Amino acid sequence: MYKLNMIYEDEVLLVINKAPGLLSLPDRFNDDSSVFTILRKQYPEAALCHRIDRDTSGILLAVKDKKHLPNIAQQFESRSIEKVYLAIVDGTPPEDGRIDLPIVESTSKRGKMMTAKKGMDSLTTFTSLDHFGKFSLLKIHLHTGRQHQIRVHMAAIGHPLMVDRLYGRRSEFFLSEIKRKYRRSGDSERPLMARHTLHASSIRFQHPESKEELFFEAELPKDMRAVLNQLKKNAR
Repeated sequence: MYKLNMIYEDEVLLVINKAPGLLSLPDRFNDDSSVFTILRKQYPEAALCHRIDRDTSGILLAVKDKKHLPNIAQQFESRSIEKVYLAIVDGTPPEDGRIDLPIVESTSKRGKMMTAKKGMDSLTTFTSLDHFGKFSLLKIHLHTGRQHQIRVHMAAIGHPLMVDRLYGRRSEFFLSEIKRKYRRSGDSERPLMARHTLHASSIRFQHPESKEELFFEAELPKDMRAVLNQLKKNAR
């Protein structure tokens, strides 16, 4: 059974650093390989307070007993919870940005979202942390929690995630794209990154019982660190 990476645990809360490739909630094809399923085997009344995409890594908040869920849900509803992401995107966005575009499900492709006036209010703000030629590292604040919000918003302003098969320009990132005189070893080049270049890096919220303000960070995973290291060496 997959072992979850726990950042914090008390009698009420579980703060998880979700690995990329692991579902938050089960779907009809993966009943046994999700954070929720794994948690329920140890805590039968556990509940996730939110979710992140399968290919997104990082912080996921859960409660051991679903009776505590309404308190956390209210904090999300009032936008008092601070969620921060790190993303590698295409292009050179401005140093600071605000994306206030409603999001709705696409009428042309199931499971895809899009910006539209008739959609739900959605707000994302960002700060540029570094630039690497045709790519940038952003710190992104998620003020609302719409499906695929960051991915949709960044694509809408012309700066999609470096790797995003649904909204971006490539489904895989290869070192040969940035490294001059790259030499392949073997018949084919393996991708340096084959999932969303997006990581839920921190969360700030109020403990549902003690009312203490809590803050947690999740370390950037190995694959995104490897991409950043190569960008720093080869794409300035």
